[in-house]
Amino acid sequence: MAKTADKSKRDEEIMKYAPLVKNIVGRLASKLPIDIADKEDLINVGIMGLMSALDKFDKTRNVQFETYASFRIRGAVLDDLRAKDWVPRATRSKDNKLEGAMLAYVSN
Repeated sequence: MAKTADKSKRDEEIMKYAPLVKNIVGRLASKLPIDIADKEDLINVGIMGLMSALDKFDKTRNVQFETYASFRIRGAVLDDLRAKDWVPRATRSKDNKLEGAMLAYVSN
């Protein structure tokens, strides 16, 4: 019976912080060329990050849950994006620098 109460409380917490997940995913997705289906996948990954945050949050520390959960959610989403990306981060960084230099040259 205690497990049922714990599960319902956990479900309430997930529903309470679901808008936080959508907000974080929305901000990250606005910078990426992804479609709606991929955004929904990222929301699911964000929910998993939220569940992990609920499990690992330490109330004895002087940190608000929203702050802690934001880092866990964002980290989970970024980890998923990196796992799906076939281009190494160093190559992507060089590409971004090159694109910035080309835009600066064109605008002059």
